[in-house]
Amino acid sequence: MKIIYVSTKTKKYPVYFPEEKEGLSECFLPENAYENKKVLVVTDTNLLKLYKDRLFELRKRVADLSVFIIEAGESSKTLFVCERITDTLAANKFT
Repeated sequence: MKIIYVSTKTKKYPVYFPEEKEGLSECFLPENAYENKKVLVVTDTNLLKLYKDRLFELRKRVADLSVFIIEAGESSKTLFVCERITDTLAANKFT
């Protein structure tokens, strides 16, 4: 899994990029790592079908979980979609 740490003026937080073989649950170990944290999962419609059950499991373990779903395919890889993700982060008060 690739992890990038993003630093702001007040804190540092991880952004997880699972490898193709890994599932979403590997991003949320240990079990209490995301207690009292906000998490945004960005997924497409194809992956949602494959990992829907795991996503529901994560909802039980993460206090404040948001999901942003985009249409699968190249047409969704646009700046407009990126802007919508940014808007979702702002609307949900991610810092």
